[in-house]
Amino acid sequence: MENEKLIKMLNRDLADEHAAIIRYLVHSYLEGEDSTIGAGLLSRTREEMWHMHWLGMIIGRLGGEPDLTPAPYPYDPTNRKTIFRSYVAYENKLIPHYLKEADLMDDPHIKRVLQREAWESEMHAKNSSGPTTNSLPNKLKAFRVKKMNCRSPLLRNYKTLWK
Repeated sequence: MENEKLIKMLNRDLADEHAAIIRYLVHSYLEGEDSTIGAGLLSRTREEMWHMHWLGMIIGRLGGEPDLTPAPYPYDPTNRKTIFRSYVAYENKLIPHYLKEADLMDDPHIKRVLQREAWESEMHAKNSSGPTTNSLPNKLKAFRVKKMNCRSPLLRNYKTLWK
């Protein structure tokens, strides 16, 4: 692939990652970063920042300049359920996109980065799908109780707090 075409392609990817950062960050503020959902979205934002960083570093290494204009990020703000569905749809769209791009790469480093982006998009989609289909408080309660099941007396006491 020509260097200029590659830089243009990677800048489009960088724009997608930038849009995801903004969307997750704004939603984390709306949820409150001290809430379980808000903290999770803030963590996701940091992961998206790494994606953007990797792409920006490759673009720079290729002699290009990272374009920091975010792409449009379609989402339905009707309620929490539709917002999470939007996240799943967005991340699912990126999986085949990144894999297709990775297949076009001769450079093993760029190929690995794009494959990693696809894999992490898949993880993000899977991790975002829970609240769209289940009652979030019950799901979190079950998760917390399951995680607290251990022999430690201190943690056994904490387990009862979640009930």
